[in-house]
Amino acid sequence: MKNMRNFVASKNKTKHHNMKLNKIITLFAIAMLSITASARVKNIEGFNFYDSERDQMVTITALSSEVIKVDIVPSKWKGKRLPSLALNDAFDGPGFVGHNGNNYKEIVTTSGLRVALNERLKTLSFNNNNVFYIIDRCLRDEGTVQLLHYSGESFYGAGERGYSFNLCGDTLINYNKQNYGYVSGEARIKQMGITMPFVISSKGYGIFFDDFCKSTLSLNDDCIEYKSTSPQPISYYFIDGNGKVENVVKLFTQLVGRQELPPLWTLGYITSKYGYHDQRESEGVIDTLKREGYPLDGIVFDLYWYGKEQDMGRLEWDKDQWPDHRGMLNNFKEKGVNVVTISQPYVLTNGRAIKNYKELDPKGMFCKTDGTDTTQTVTIWVGSGGMFDVSNPNTRQWLRNRYRSLTSPTRE
Repeated sequence: MKNMRNFVASKNKTKHHNMKLNKIITLFAIAMLSITASARVKNIEGFNFYDSERDQMVTITALSSEVIKVDIVPSKWKGKRLPSLALNDAFDGPGFVGHNGNNYKEIVTTSGLRVALNERLKTLSFNNNNVFYIIDRCLRDEGTVQLLHYSGESFYGAGERGYSFNLCGDTLINYNKQNYGYVSGEARIKQMGITMPFVISSKGYGIFFDDFCKSTLSLNDDCIEYKSTSPQPISYYFIDGNGKVENVVKLFTQLVGRQELPPLWTLGYITSKYGYHDQRESEGVIDTLKREGYPLDGIVFDLYWYGKEQDMGRLEWDKDQWPDHRGMLNNFKEKGVNVVTISQPYVLTNGRAIKNYKELDPKGMFCKTDGTDTTQTVTIWVGSGGMFDVSNPNTRQWLRNRYRSLTSPTRE
């Protein structure tokens, strides 16, 4: 028992052995069976625990019977907690009973999820019907969250990286980057596409770290470790799919929001290539496809509708290449052809987008360097500049107005 207590309280971050993990799990199982005489409190939403040894507050909140939020905030941290930018707040509340006993706090939801806090060992466990998922040792050091799990699990998700399917045994960087000239198997592919601090276990549960800062996610054989550069404490969400991956996906999208279905025409034939260069070329393409009987529903204008590559962020039809874009849009609309104008998230300063940069930067509409109010400079293959902060409602409104004026067949 002494060795096990030392193991749980230790800050040693070396790899944990399954034998020790099994001992911890066994202890929790015994503890849960021993609190039958404890008080039962119905319709609670969670519980708090002040960890005096580590001087931090542990807060457990049940958003539903399957989704649990965990906050661990050190007392020395005096900053202001910013509201989450990820959550949809679509839950109606949990159904569960609470158990309070000596050195233990526990909730058991109607779905069978059991969340138990051992105040003496400073550990938090998650299980469902005696199937143990993870144990949080409640140790927080420089933005690190560490969760123990059984070995032999597979992990999936973490965004759309074009990388390995099973991520177990790997360390991922949550920070998107454009990487050029890569070949299969290169480590830098991990940062391409969409990075997301959310993984699903083959045992049917998910972990979502509510964080937008640069971070690493290590999916070790018996430990999930998340390290963030965030200046504020990181919350995470435990999502219990009751053994089914599809349930985890459903609950996660309920947590963060579900995208609306696109219009029906987007499922049809859409012509596209790496940039139609001018109005004459694009009108010729539409006429040819229509004449040949193709059921054409749309055309995508990639690069060049706003000028050259270094004009990314200009968001304005180039008059030399598209002398009558409204007439063209009207013509296409009459033929049942919808227009998609591709735009990148960058506003470069080395081209004709500099006007937009000078307008938007003082208004705080670009992404900032972690923990500062300084616009982060992003460099790509054709230049450098800022990146739209779409979490800012003012940025979204500016883009909405701009796009409406660009794609409307008639002047508003």
